[in-house]
Amino acid sequence: MTSPTTTRWLLLIHQIPKSPAYLRAKVGKQLARVGAVAVKNSVYVLPRARHAEKCWMAAAKSAATQRSRPAA
Repeated sequence: MTSPTTTRWLLLIHQIPKSPAYLRAKVGKQLARVGAVAVKNSVYVLPRARHAEKCWMAAAKSAATQRSRPAA
């Protein structure tokens, strides 16, 4: 008898401001590429895998970079 595989999950809760809206959309698209599912507006779950962790870290860095830029 084979044992069932266990999938580990990551829970990501972000605090990206509502404006500019494109930033939230950008992060959401990046997370969706690796299989993340939005539970609420700022809560995602994604399968724990090395590529998924790298993706959400890249999304976080991208969001931090965008937020630190001065408003035009």
